[in-house]
Amino acid sequence: MNAGNGSARTWPWPWAPGEGGFVLQALAAFNAQPQRAEPLYDLAQFYREKGMMDASVLFSEAGLTIERPEQGVPFLEEFVYTVGLQEEYSIAANYARDPARKERGFAACNWLALNRAIPDGTRELAWFNLFFYVKPAGAMLPTFAARRMRFDPPDGYYPHNPSVTRLGRQIVAIAKTANWELTEDRQWLRMSTNRPTRNRNILPRLSDDLEIQSAAEILSPPDMPEPAYKWMLGFQDLRLLTWRGELWG
Repeated sequence: MNAGNGSARTWPWPWAPGEGGFVLQALAAFNAQPQRAEPLYDLAQFYREKGMMDASVLFSEAGLTIERPEQGVPFLEEFVYTVGLQEEYSIAANYARDPARKERGFAACNWLALNRAIPDGTRELAWFNLFFYVKPAGAMLPTFAARRMRFDPPDGYYPHNPSVTRLGRQIVAIAKTANWELTEDRQWLRMSTNRPTRNRNILPRLSDDLEIQSAAEILSPPDMPEPAYKWMLGFQDLRLLTWRGELWG
């Protein structure tokens, strides 16, 4: 998951050199003023940046139980109490082995993504991180069963994400193909650097067993304007829907 604020901060306590010194000073700071959550936030961030998510979530979880001190407290870090601890928790809790803790992390991430009163950067980060909390369809829909749609793309083209809907009682799909493929690390790879990236969309009509009964290519209309960007041709990422008894994309 992507990291959050990450900005450098200072405390009114002296720093000791080295990592061990930082942890000891952070714990000493909290021990001196346990009504403040800033040292716990720093420890959560420190361990999260080290990739030690289980340790990180312990400190952010503890920090979330501390209410913001009254006004007049010196060196108060507003960000920590408004969104900082929620942000750290939403990131680290995603890796938790405890399902209840992970669910609380999702709730924190969702709260950050939907809260219009917090900084835009924090909201955008939470929106991005919600992707990592997405559950498999089988977990969300107990009766779900995946079926492969057996489809041979045109020569020189590779299958990509399909879109499926119903037209009356029939299952209809858009099978997107393109002359580039997606690598295992989710980076797109163009097959040639001297020709445009081109998309071709096939419209299969399927049986209830997802066997293709017929298929035809979706062609551009003859009065289609010339593309403004000539290195990406064809309809990109069409989504299929039924409206008033007709298919639309």
